[in-house]
Amino acid sequence: MEAASDELLKEIEDEGCWDGVRGTPGVRSSETGLSFSHKEVPISGSTDAWIDVQPDPVAPGFWWILLLTGSVGRFSADSGELVTILEPGDLGFPMSPAISVRVSPDGGFVAIFESHGRMGRVFDLRTQACTTSLDRGNYRPETSHFPITFFRSPIDGRTLLVSATAWCRLDIFDPSNGEVLTTREFEKTTGGKARPHGLDYFHGGLSISPDNRWIADGGWAWHPAGIIRTWSIERWLGENPWESEDGASVRNLAQRDYFWDGPSCWIDRTTLAVWGWGNDDEWLLPGVCLFDIATGQELGWFPGPSGRKPRWPRAKDWPSLFFDELLFSTDGENGMSVWDVGDGCQLLEDPGLNPIGYHSGSKEFLTLIGERVRLSRLTK
Repeated sequence: MEAASDELLKEIEDEGCWDGVRGTPGVRSSETGLSFSHKEVPISGSTDAWIDVQPDPVAPGFWWILLLTGSVGRFSADSGELVTILEPGDLGFPMSPAISVRVSPDGGFVAIFESHGRMGRVFDLRTQACTTSLDRGNYRPETSHFPITFFRSPIDGRTLLVSATAWCRLDIFDPSNGEVLTTREFEKTTGGKARPHGLDYFHGGLSISPDNRWIADGGWAWHPAGIIRTWSIERWLGENPWESEDGASVRNLAQRDYFWDGPSCWIDRTTLAVWGWGNDDEWLLPGVCLFDIATGQELGWFPGPSGRKPRWPRAKDWPSLFFDELLFSTDGENGMSVWDVGDGCQLLEDPGLNPIGYHSGSKEFLTLIGERVRLSRLTK
């Protein structure tokens, strides 16, 4: 144990209290034959105009691109060709690098929205029509990522959409016509009486489990503290419209003071990997915690993986945790590492690789470099 110096004791006395983390745990590594192979594809124009990139969920080697002009195109990683698919016109909010796009699992719909704002629009790519206008209200939308994601219904296989309709409310939509499928009314109360189903929680970035049965929400609650909430989509859609508020399947995971909307990814149907070990943003250690979202139990953690930490004022961050048999992590500055989630060993480190997206269909990471796209693949 390290002896306390006079300087440290004086600092503790001045602060009035002292807690936190000193030092970092050792990172295990293992020698492997893994490496990354790269190819670069020239494009027409500069990638500076590409403000968001999403893998095409139905076509390996293709990516959906949102341009600063507001148009949405489909990019071929083989030919380098970018074909414009949608010209949405006036979205009702200004275009900027802070705007994001999401694509439905069947490739039939796109949502364009303010990453840390209140507004969004959903378009049917077959008809080019705007089917749904989204608005989560003006109460602190800048503090969290716009809560929105597409999924396939685990009940009947339809393409559906989850989006915020208030700071503390989510709804499920049919993106083909904007119909709300989780209609519910909250009882109004007076005299300080608790409101049934009331939720004091600011919804954040959403993600769906690989089997479309669970949802994870990276939002926050006062004072503020980030809390990852998970619940059953099947119960929400088929049994209880208040499931997202206080349903029996809701679990609260990984509470961290002053830290929310951090990196996470799904490992399997019921296991969520959450970046950062600790309970306060100033003392989070680089690492990954694994949670069983059905029970809410932490399964364990291991040190080492880095991640892109949310910035303040909030700005759009590219994803930094990816899983496909192995875990891939990047912080956008120090390169990419590859990890075995079974034993927490680092298997590979590539300081020169800082991708912004991963296509599970073609097993390729994408990086934007001037007038080129770099595609990287793990090789054994």
